[in-house]
Amino acid sequence: MRRASIVVAAFVAVVASSLARDEPTRVPMRPADVFQLEAAYDPRISPDGEHVVYVRHSASAKDDRWHDELWCIDTRTGAQRPLTSGPRHDAMPRWSPDGTRIAYVSLDDGSPQIWVRWLDRGETARVTNIDEAPQSMAWSPDGSSLAFTAFVESDAAPFVQMPAAPDGATWSPAASVVTQVKYRA
Repeated sequence: MRRASIVVAAFVAVVASSLARDEPTRVPMRPADVFQLEAAYDPRISPDGEHVVYVRHSASAKDDRWHDELWCIDTRTGAQRPLTSGPRHDAMPRWSPDGTRIAYVSLDDGSPQIWVRWLDRGETARVTNIDEAPQSMAWSPDGSSLAFTAFVESDAAPFVQMPAAPDGATWSPAASVVTQVKYRA
């Protein structure tokens, strides 16, 4: 039993000394460090598997805002390059079925719109002019069109038509139909 205790104590001493040597000096995070943070999200693999496009989320100390840019990684070499850059808000990249274009949502013109980028030419074109943000975007299988969902405001027709009251009848007041939930604390 004594020998096992000595082995455990020696192991603990070795681990503790190696941790003490390898532990970097810890510096508390400062508020300005937020400008050094970056995150990658919504990765999309190209149809041929040779590239991955993703959204790079970072903060800018210059304008004190978060920015989202599209970046592309070559899966063979690991090389990365920006597809969009600057003070932008680009998101939701989607490869065309043939891999020659990427559709994405951008706030470049002030409201969320769908844009398409041709990778061989580096050109972009805005393809929507809608009031609400597009969601759930997808290419058609042949790559000729894009489908997406978006809120469309409309006047709702009543789902029930009450019959007219017979002559001389006294009916209760008409029912009120509630179409929006009101939240109260």
